[in-house]
Amino acid sequence: MNRGSQRILILGGFAVAVIIIALLAVIVLLLMGGDDDGSSEAARVTATATGSPTARATPRATATSTVASSTPAGQQAAAVTTTAQQTPPPGAPQQTAEPSGQQPSSTAPPSAPSATTTPGDTCPGPPAVAAFTANPATITAGQSSTLDWGAVSNATSVTVDQGIGAVQAPGARVVSPGTTTIYTLTVTGCGGTIERQATVIVNPPTPSPTPTPTPAPPPGGGSWGITPIDLAVTGLHPDNLPQGEVWVTIVNNGPYGLTNAQVTLGCSGTAYLAGGGGSVAIATMPWAISVSLDVGWSAQYDTTISVDTNQFSSYFLECSIEAVSFKDDITNNNSGSAWIP
Repeated sequence: MNRGSQRILILGGFAVAVIIIALLAVIVLLLMGGDDDGSSEAARVTATATGSPTARATPRATATSTVASSTPAGQQAAAVTTTAQQTPPPGAPQQTAEPSGQQPSSTAPPSAPSATTTPGDTCPGPPAVAAFTANPATITAGQSSTLDWGAVSNATSVTVDQGIGAVQAPGARVVSPGTTTIYTLTVTGCGGTIERQATVIVNPPTPSPTPTPTPAPPPGGGSWGITPIDLAVTGLHPDNLPQGEVWVTIVNNGPYGLTNAQVTLGCSGTAYLAGGGGSVAIATMPWAISVSLDVGWSAQYDTTISVDTNQFSSYFLECSIEAVSFKDDITNNNSGSAWIP
């Protein structure tokens, strides 16, 4: 055997020893969970897997160890390749192997998209308004009321119905509705819409009293449309003799009583001298008297006529009454006469 053959045998034995050591190293790595950090200087172990970049690795993985042998100059280098099968232990998570040059991809399901909020999209809250009132709340037709609304917040628009439209806040508006009206204030913002109401109650105008025309007095005195009341003159007499004043007696025959009823009274007569020496006429102008008599009652009223039987031997007097503020249909008893003494 020459020197070259001996060298080949030595190198072949050395290669076999290296292969055995590499196989032992692979077995140790498999027993430790297949954790290969690639730090061995003796062999390079490459893990390969089949399938697409996003597919899961098969339960079995292939580990390949390649050891280069030294060859003499001018001869082709020989390589010995050892392949071992790797099975993950039960319960261990399956790994995804990626092709060389690609980044590993996650197989977890995609999460739900999250909403992106910018400061400009933040809503401060629902709109609000301080107050909405009508003052006064009750008016007479033709008068006015003032609608008042306070400051608003979180609002993009403020409107009032009944033809008023968009308004500034706070604010006020004078209204003069012809009938009772409900006004609605609407405040709108990003947080919603609110409404407030104010009612103006309108009363009809108070009618002016219609003057009652005074009808012409009916024939014979009295007043139209009033139930007749019968007054009568029942007597004439002096309050004293030989000198005194003459009084007339008036009675209320009903059917109703009188209170401060207006009546005119007039008297006339003749005074006779003793011994047939002649006579003197007596007369008074009619004047108004006030009569207050219940039914069946009578009263005496001064005729303003004086008598003196020392100067005149006798008097003949007659007095008449006429109703003014009421109606007296029985007129045949409205006069009375008497001789004095």
